[in-house]
Amino acid sequence: MLRGHPLSLEVVLPLLKKKSPSEIIMALQNEVNELGGRIEDASLSLAFSQLSPTTKKHLPFLGLFTPRVSPQILEIFVGNEGMSKAIYKKVIGETLSLDGWKSVLEEASINGLVESKDGGYYELHPTLPPFFRKQLISNFGDNGLKTLKAEFVNFYSALSSYLLEGLQKSEPYANILLAVEEPNILRALRSAEIDEDWDSIDSISRGILQFYEHSGRIAESNTLRMHLLGQIGLELTLDDSREKASSWMFLLGEEAIYCISINELEKAETLYTQILNYLISMNYPKADHNIAVSYHQLGRVAEERQKFDEAEQWYRKPLVIYERLGFGQNAADAHHQLKIIAAERKHLSNTQRP
Repeated sequence: MLRGHPLSLEVVLPLLKKKSPSEIIMALQNEVNELGGRIEDASLSLAFSQLSPTTKKHLPFLGLFTPRVSPQILEIFVGNEGMSKAIYKKVIGETLSLDGWKSVLEEASINGLVESKDGGYYELHPTLPPFFRKQLISNFGDNGLKTLKAEFVNFYSALSSYLLEGLQKSEPYANILLAVEEPNILRALRSAEIDEDWDSIDSISRGILQFYEHSGRIAESNTLRMHLLGQIGLELTLDDSREKASSWMFLLGEEAIYCISINELEKAETLYTQILNYLISMNYPKADHNIAVSYHQLGRVAEERQKFDEAEQWYRKPLVIYERLGFGQNAADAHHQLKIIAAERKHLSNTQRP
């Protein structure tokens, strides 16, 4: 009856320590009758019923994760000092310490519901998250699941921003944690897409795309970037939220940087011009810094094309803005770039002399 269902065997075999084979078969048959004949659901339900009350209360939270989770992440997320402690406690009724989460996961591992892995992580079989989510709904209703899902997205949005800072500082922990948490970060990103949560999409995508680029996973970076642009749309209107606009400009800018790297300079120029036109159309003083950045990037494209007069014109535009805003370091960088342009123009002129 169980053949062909590896997870069913994993969760049923531990029951043999407590029950006889005939008792297990009878219990499974009862579960099958109640669940409409799915043996994997019956075995999961039977194994879950054998857990302690504390584990049965908290383990379904794992339904938000895939395919792995660590007690440390759970503690940071919703533990006694977790970022979302209040929300979790409101839905579940109590929180757990790090030791509490370790105990829950270890009990689940002993009962075949999760598998302990090196590094302190526990791996979930693909059929488990849906089963756990059903348990969450059964215990705390649709609103409970919705509330926890929203906090899941918020947590991974904040974690992605934190890890992005680590990447930019070349901190080893950032790469390690991003590599391990990548599936959960992508899961949070998909949830944010469904809800059109552009603020979270922006935070998460910046972190994961930077991670892909640091790891040399350029094809995956390109695929994800184009997917997200497809979700947002290649055109933006002034009616769109600033959060959506921020994500759109970031993704379009990343696409332009990639185009420069493969010498598609005309396309890069088009993308930067698109961003610049949108920023100018906003007529929003706080957009001036981003406008200056767009001018600079258009200067960079012109410089790559050895159009030095055009590049100089572009580079002078952000200098005016930086000086007006009092951004001394940015202004100094702009002056330095203009000196480079002058040197490149002189070198080109000398090489072209007969």
